[in-house]
Amino acid sequence: MDGIGFQQFFVATNYKKVKTILNEYCDNTKDTIDSRVDLLQLAKSKLVPERNILLAIEAS
Repeated sequence: MDGIGFQQFFVATNYKKVKTILNEYCDNTKDTIDSRVDLLQLAKSKLVPERNILLAIEAS
């Protein structure tokens, strides 16, 4: 995740939330749909450009 370079646009708490969501997905501890919903809910609470970054991550 660190190679993506989006950390500069996020405050530390948002970065940690995204990292946790993606790690749970990669470790198969969370369903794909649940992970996507978590990312969308987080995006809904943010303003541009953070929202756009989260939507791009969710779409990947």
